Amino acid sequence: MNAVIEKPKAKSLPKKAAPAPAKNDLSASLSVLQGLLDNAWQSSCDPEQGSCDGTRLLATATSMVEDLQADHSSPIKVECCLYDVAAQVKAALLVPGDTPSAERVALVGQIGVVLGGLLDDPLVLKNWGPAPTNAPIIAVDEIDFPEVIPHARARVIEVLSVLEMAAEHHGDDAVWGLHHLTDWLDAQCEMHESDRTPWTDGQFSKLLADVATTVAVLDEINNRLDCQLLHAARTILNVAMESLNGAAAKCKAEQEDAQ
Repeated sequence: MNAVIEKPKAKSLPKKAAPAPAKNDLSASLSVLQGLLDNAWQSSCDPEQGSCDGTRLLATATSMVEDLQADHSSPIKVECCLYDVAAQVKAALLVPGDTPSAERVALVGQIGVVLGGLLDDPLVLKNWGPAPTNAPIIAVDEIDFPEVIPHARARVIEVLSVLEMAAEHHGDDAVWGLHHLTDWLDAQCEMHESDRTPWTDGQFSKLLADVATTVAVLDEINNRLDCQLLHAARTILNVAMESLNGAAAKCKAEQEDAQ
């Protein structure tokens, strides 16, 4: 594909290159990365919700990875280019006024996992996320919770993709077992998500306990494997736990105030 904007050039080379993956592994990982980026820039972008400059940045990042696939013989070049790609991805979510779709945000989460593995830097997209909007700030007491469980489920689905990659990489039965456990967790989220009655602190707390159980199993497995993909899955599940914990506490406080 043609680059949408002129590719940025790295100003300086890093002092030390990240450990170079085996050639076959690198080619496969770059192919996965290109596919995720390709899906991300083609995911929905409503011109009425912003300039869609984020789409252009992601399209440029895709083109950069395509070029890297053609020539990735130099570890220094690979590392420089991948950090440039990471910068493009982060910038794509920070365009003022743009509203990235949930699909795009989820894909960026997976992109971060692949980049983190390639660069041996799980925090390469640290603090990534959509830019603040100009929407009025809502007081805490006015917040409703219709998006809490869907948000948690979206994170669980992201983790399923990461765990599948980890299981295929390690060929470890325990990781596949963790994947099945997380699939069960997704089913629990789906069950509560489809419940049209007002959610209670009990529902949030139940899901929180289910997520915490999954995290405990993940930690036990990763104490043995020390896998960057599993570290990334842990970080994503932490986001789900924080949102569920906050919702449970807020619901409980509201119920106590009403008594």
